[in-house]
Amino acid sequence: MTWRAFDPEHKRVRLAIALLISGIILVLWAWGNWVYRTSNSGAGASSVQVEPTAPIDEARRKAAADAAPRLLMYTLLLILVVLFGGYALIRASRRHYEAISRKRAAPTATEDLWAMHSLPDDEIDGRPEATHEDG
Repeated sequence: MTWRAFDPEHKRVRLAIALLISGIILVLWAWGNWVYRTSNSGAGASSVQVEPTAPIDEARRKAAADAAPRLLMYTLLLILVVLFGGYALIRASRRHYEAISRKRAAPTATEDLWAMHSLPDDEIDGRPEATHEDG
């Protein structure tokens, strides 16, 4: 299996998948808001009115209604964290694969390694030869 991370066709597919997931999240968010609002207004209630057998505690009903938007927000945040975490993991694994499969540089030739560090032939004994004559 080869990794083709920089292929333009795969970039288009990844973008399409990201947009599809974003659209699904937005649709779920809108649906959750609609369910929350219709449950509070009574517009989605059944046409048959049934008397409850036990009275519902108003404080518990209000607490449950107040918790619904928080639950939707936490769910959305959890989905986003999972999506971005998955994206980061895939991206990091592809970079790691490219780093370990990269062709290594050729080793440096060693036959004349110390040529630039050796003394010139006229300075072998440590004293330079005089190039001009004293008069």
